Amino acid sequence: MRIIRTLAVGLFACAAMLAPMALPAASQPIGFGYDRFDRFEPIRVDSVTINRSGPATNGINIVYHNQRVVAARTVVFDVDYRGVERQITDVGTFSQFAEINHTFDVFKGFGYEGPTPDHIAVVYVQFADGTVWQR
Repeated sequence: MRIIRTLAVGLFACAAMLAPMALPAASQPIGFGYDRFDRFEPIRVDSVTINRSGPATNGINIVYHNQRVVAARTVVFDVDYRGVERQITDVGTFSQFAEINHTFDVFKGFGYEGPTPDHIAVVYVQFADGTVWQR
């Protein structure tokens, strides 16, 4: 009886420690202010950098990968820098595992406050077969 009770207490302790890991991906932030990109999401953001030209910003660079077998055609990012939120749309043919490294003129001319945006998330992906993923 004592062994069963000890085992039950041990299992309860393990469950209590693992419970925070069961939260939805969006509620588990990862370093640099980026949202956590789960392995099941279709697009994995590898890096985001606010470019600089003197004291002002000079656009944003986003490096990402399509994790699905089907090529992505449209990817929409939601980005916040200095409290200003913008949606950035990238259109093309983005094959599985290919590195996409694009720079956009968004956030150009802002006062530079560092290379890292406050927030970035993929909010929409349209694939070559017509399917759509949306946050």
